[in-house]
Amino acid sequence: NDGTAFVLFLVWKDYLVGKERTPGEVVTYMLRLSCGGVLLGFGCGTFRAIFNAPAAETAITLAMAYITFWIAESNDLAIHVSGVLATVVLGLFLSRFRAYVSVKAEEPLHAFWETVSYLINTLIFFISGILVAEKLFSGSEHIHLADAGWLILLYVLLHIVRTLTLLILSPLLYYMGYGFDWKSGCVVVYGGIEES
Repeated sequence: NDGTAFVLFLVWKDYLVGKERTPGEVVTYMLRLSCGGVLLGFGCGTFRAIFNAPAAETAITLAMAYITFWIAESNDLAIHVSGVLATVVLGLFLSRFRAYVSVKAEEPLHAFWETVSYLINTLIFFISGILVAEKLFSGSEHIHLADAGWLILLYVLLHIVRTLTLLILSPLLYYMGYGFDWKSGCVVVYGGIEES
């Protein structure tokens, strides 16, 4: 979900800086970013060098996450696929195919990534809060009162999109055995399906 949103962000960012593409080029670009990122993540996930050494296996997973992202996004290598999706698929691959991680390393590895995830998430929101506060209170010429109205409109539109998505998918969720009803739908729409 977040990886796909980032791919869409890259398409819109290019458009806003004047790099226009035809609809066919946009589809090709999105497919290259998305599918290429997934393939690269699978490819990097198959790397296995050390077994039954928790510290080394943890270091390898950290290095592979960084290297996978770098390979995907590097201008030097000219691969240009989604580093976010490649790294996510690498993590999913390692989580799904646990044979690539020794039993002895599972718990330390899980604790390490849980800690890293918490620290990075906290740091991102802390820095974002500082930057937003600085822009708001420093009298920036780029932020106007009308922007508050746009933010409210965006908030409403996001809830409408979530509602429509759940309405379309709710029969599928119900019949798959999730016990999905309108009360659960209200919680999911308002909660934004976030886990943070």
